[in-house]
Amino acid sequence: STPIPYFEKSIQLDSNYVVGYQNLGTCYSKLGQLDKAIFYMNKAMLKDKKKNPNVLLTMAQVYNDKKDYVKADELIDRAKREFPLSDMPHILHSNFLIARGDTLNSVQQLSYAVDKNTANEQVYKYLIQYYYKKGNITEADRLRKILDKISANK
Repeated sequence: STPIPYFEKSIQLDSNYVVGYQNLGTCYSKLGQLDKAIFYMNKAMLKDKKKNPNVLLTMAQVYNDKKDYVKADELIDRAKREFPLSDMPHILHSNFLIARGDTLNSVQQLSYAVDKNTANEQVYKYLIQYYYKKGNITEADRLRKILDKISANK
């Protein structure tokens, strides 16, 4: 039993319902039906008038799952250009790079997320651990102070 019929009904009721297409794409991606996922994500991208970074990033995730890293990275780069204040494209790109074994560039992407004032505690935790392991205690401590402020504001 999947939620697919409900998402299909939602787009039958409103053919401009971007989240319905995005949810269908995500469901098909989780089921390993990546071509169907891409079909629905393309529809979501075409219907997305508000320009939501989640649509581009979900599509990038589908291409990454399909192991089409060139297309995934193109979509990530587009999201970075179209949403320059968002930390989300950098965090997702970091996840892709870690999975591909590229720790150094992954850390660089997380650093960009920090520069954009991400409130994602996992970003700080990962970077703190990374810098402690590398012996860069100054940077680890700087990030720890930022994380402590974020945690205190919850």
